[in-house]
Amino acid sequence: MPNYRRALRKPKLHLAPNEIWPNGKLDATAPPEAHLAKALAQRFHSARARHTLKQIADQADISTDSLSRLLRGETW
Repeated sequence: MPNYRRALRKPKLHLAPNEIWPNGKLDATAPPEAHLAKALAQRFHSARARHTLKQIADQADISTDSLSRLLRGETW
């Protein structure tokens, strides 16, 4: 089975010009996965006002490294 994750560009690379991750607008050609990653990053970013990165990662059952990369728009 092919590894589609590797074939996809980083989510933040689908931002429209001059936009900033995760609140910026995505370009018109952004795949559904980019919209999903953006929505997740926005929710996790909002949670950072109330919780530590570790608390959020533990609650989401993902590693802090994965959460950090998602917040930066570097992974799906």
